[in-house]
Amino acid sequence: MSTIKKSVIIAGSSGHLKVIIDIFEKENKYKILGLLDPNKNIGEKVLGYEVIGRDEDLPRLLVGKEGCETFVAIGDNWLRQRIVNKLVSISPNIDFASTIQPLSTNSQRCSSW
Repeated sequence: MSTIKKSVIIAGSSGHLKVIIDIFEKENKYKILGLLDPNKNIGEKVLGYEVIGRDEDLPRLLVGKEGCETFVAIGDNWLRQRIVNKLVSISPNIDFASTIQPLSTNSQRCSSW
């Protein structure tokens, strides 16, 4: 049985990307099409994935890629929210991907209230 993976474009290519790439690869639900980063050259590779554009290139990059989702791999919460807002303003119909580290667990100290 073959599984068709969803595709994703990841915004950001700094330190937090290492964790996000690891999660996407372990979860194996998405095919990573490339990275968005305004501070890197298009064509540059980060962790084996190519920078395919900048934030403002997203609408063009999504043309013909029905169902492609976007993930913002920026560790700083405030900056991540700014980038999410920017991407939504650039591409209002954007779909954001979510992923969960398959090896994650809940602490035994967690309880329902």
